Parts: sequence; structure tokens; C-alpha cells
Amino acid sequence: MGRRTIIVDKGALERAIQTAEKDGPLATQNDVWKTAADIYNAGKVPEKISFSVVTLRAKQWGLKVKTSSARGKGKPMSDEHKAALLAGRGKRMSKAEKFEASDDATAHFEVMRKFVPSRYHTLIDAMERGSRTAAAKLNCLACMGFEDGCSAAIRNCTGGKVCPMYMFRPYQGKDGLRELETETVEVESEVGKTVFTAA
Repeated sequence: MGRRTIIVDKGALERAIQTAEKDGPLATQNDVWKTAADIYNAGKVPEKISFSVVTLRAKQWGLKVKTSSARGKGKPMSDEHKAALLAGRGKRMSKAEKFEASDDATAHFEVMRKFVPSRYHTLIDAMERGSRTAAAKLNCLACMGFEDGCSAAIRNCTGGKVCPMYMFRPYQGKDGLRELETETVEVESEVGKTVFTAA
């Protein structure tokens, strides 16, 4: 069975949208479409339409609205709305709070600080605050052994077919990055000898 074309009176829909926004922009464009659908359906029209049909036709016909399509650009959030959001969040902790409460995480970051050159400790600090970007950057630097010029090596990395971090690697398309001075040290670990670089 084919799709049925819904008949919409363009003029009536334009007037419904204008009426919906007669007192200014609404909180979101979805509010505009829903209100306009109610106003449109209350009039003498070929057939009743849903707010999704209003959305489609308004975009198809390029109908102008005052309400911004960007999230958070409409009316400011009310105190009640903020309270509801906070209540909905419940007791969820941020990554930083989870890491701080975890002995495993604390031990992990301590070990990293021993073996990662001190110039990269700001990345470890960012990781402790929950930054995945910092973790990706540090992963790539470690993969290249923190060697001199490793930023260029990361930018021109050839591990694209096998490395899950390849598309997220740092230093892509950047020029004139300073060379890093490092010296290589060997560290005995429980898993065997590992090569790290120290500042």
C-alpha cells in the first residue's frame, strides 16, 4: 500500500504559525509546530494534521519562524525546569567524581605519573577530570614512545587500518609544532621490561 498524501492548506498553516508566535518566540521549534498544529486543526481545514506534518511542510515550504532552531536559544530555562533536570539526574557522578572515589583509578593515575614524562602530566590531570580527548592524545604519544618529533609521527600515523584511536588522534593538520626533548629509560614492571621516556 502506497503513502497517502496529506492535504495541507499552506495559507492556513502560515497563519497558524504566526498566531503561535504572536507574543514572540517560543522555547523550542517543536513547541511552535505543536501549537501551530492545534491552531490549524481548530480551523476549517481539508483534514486534521499532526505536529510532524506541520514540521515537514514548514521546512518543505520554507515557512519563517521567530523561534530559533538551536537548542537552548529560546526562552531561558525556568527554575522549575532546572529543578526537574537536577532531580532527573539523580545521584549520577561525573567522571572526575567517579575517578576520585575509585582506588583503582587513583592507583592508575599514580603509576602513569611515574612513567609518563612530566611535561605530559597536564594531560593526566585532564584525564582525572574525565577528559577522553586527553586520554586519546596521551595514548598516541605513548604509542610513539614520547620521542622527539612524535607529534609529526602521530599526524602521519600509518596505523589507520588497525588502531581504534586513528580517527581521534591529535596533531592532525597542524604545522610548526615544537620538537620535544626526551631521553629513553627502561623500567621493569610485573609484565616485563617496558621502554618509557623521561623528561
